[in-house]
Amino acid sequence: MEGVITKDGVENINMLNFGDQNSYSVMHPAINNEGTILVFSSNKPNGLGGYDLFYATRADVKQAWSEAQLFGSKINTTGNEVFPGITPD
Repeated sequence: MEGVITKDGVENINMLNFGDQNSYSVMHPAINNEGTILVFSSNKPNGLGGYDLFYATRADVKQAWSEAQLFGSKINTTGNEVFPGITPD
């Protein structure tokens, strides 16, 4: 889910289509300051290990997210990758 934080709470809540709660988990999202890059951990099929890192992008915050893409083997291993972070570099 994503939404807009306001002084009154969270508004404009939308479900994100990155998971199938009956088949796999999607967790621990990280988003860049501009709101255009989203990274999360998932045990989706066809990954490299238990939990892998995936990413989605969008041109600006008013756009929909792209389809989630699996990071390659430079990031993911046969182990579990969880708790992603995004830094300027």
